[in-house]
Amino acid sequence: MARDRGLPRPARALPHQGRGGARTTRAAASPPAPPARLGGARRLSPLRLRRLRESPPLLDPALDGAPDGAERDGLRDVAVPRLGGRVSALLGDRDLAGRPASRRGVGAGLRGVAPALGRRRLPVLGRGGPLHEPPPFHRPRAHARARRPTPHDRAAGDHRRARARQGRVPGRHEGELLLIELDTTDRVAWLRLNRPAALNALDRALTGALEEALTRVAAMDDVAVLVVAGRGRAFCAGNDLAEMATLSGDEAEALATRQAALLDRFAGLPQVSIAAIDGWALGGGLMLAVAQDLRVASDRARFGLPEVTLGFNPAYGIARLLDVVAGGWARELLLTGRTIRASEALHMGLVNRVVASATLEASVAALAADIARAPRAGLAATKEIVAAIRRGERGRGPEAYGAALRTSPDARARIRAFVERKTRR
Repeated sequence: MARDRGLPRPARALPHQGRGGARTTRAAASPPAPPARLGGARRLSPLRLRRLRESPPLLDPALDGAPDGAERDGLRDVAVPRLGGRVSALLGDRDLAGRPASRRGVGAGLRGVAPALGRRRLPVLGRGGPLHEPPPFHRPRAHARARRPTPHDRAAGDHRRARARQGRVPGRHEGELLLIELDTTDRVAWLRLNRPAALNALDRALTGALEEALTRVAAMDDVAVLVVAGRGRAFCAGNDLAEMATLSGDEAEALATRQAALLDRFAGLPQVSIAAIDGWALGGGLMLAVAQDLRVASDRARFGLPEVTLGFNPAYGIARLLDVVAGGWARELLLTGRTIRASEALHMGLVNRVVASATLEASVAALAADIARAPRAGLAATKEIVAAIRRGERGRGPEAYGAALRTSPDARARIRAFVERKTRR
């Protein structure tokens, strides 16, 4: 049978050569190594080669060092996109010029070809497939059961809602928010300004709610002490400047006259009034605090009359401020417009006590309970004498004293109890 000339001639076996000769014979008969091609020494099907040439390059792995996927799969060949036919197949231990890389491995070849390719990442062939970026980390949400209100939270919410219903003033709401919260317990009433978003600033709606609330308080015969406080981070920031910008001169004067009469009504209440000041008390808010009989401030309270810095004078309360604070200190607050801390306010005599902010409500409640133990008739008579003297009138103290001993059985009973205790000692 004729031999095909294109086939290589088989090597002729030589006799008497042993094992070494056999290895030499097989080595001499082996075909020459094929040239380097895309994919290295690994055989790829024509379909796989065509897909590699036509598909866009993947974006993994990074160029800094050998990729983990390549080392794990034992892969050393890297597929490189064609650059106009100028870049030949890249072997793992060669650079583009065909020189041995300084660092053997895939990483060296990647570093060598990166400047020419102008790409940040190169594709890798192997059984593991492309290396994908890890999914973004999301903090796990808390379990829904942990966010459910506890029985204590539900009881506190019920108490707040009941207190809000008790202090509801018809027609004085800002949306769904009550402008005034009014509740009573153990002969003490708590009146809270409830515009925390506006720092409890006094606008026409809040002024009207205060007027109606004071009418209700004056009719409470079982209440001996009234505590005035504010919700949020301010006691009261004064008049609402956003509303003032829309008022005419006549409207502003009418509102100031109405607010001055409102503050005078606190002096005429039969109850002793206490201001619980936490946070800002500025302008009309400071005058609202001065209108009360006593003032207790937290250590984070701030006081000031900034009206002069805005170009106008305080509209009301100046006479009462001069009565509470010594003349020099009052003039400094009025004319400088500066803001002072609670410690300086205590030094001036503007406030009676300064306590920690966390204990403000408890401290005021204890003070109010101590005052409420006294008969209301004696408290009301004393307030009336003070108010008369401030108005420049005769206080009529002796007349009020005699009237209490004649008409108050509670006063007679307390006097007898005091004498008996002293006698037993």
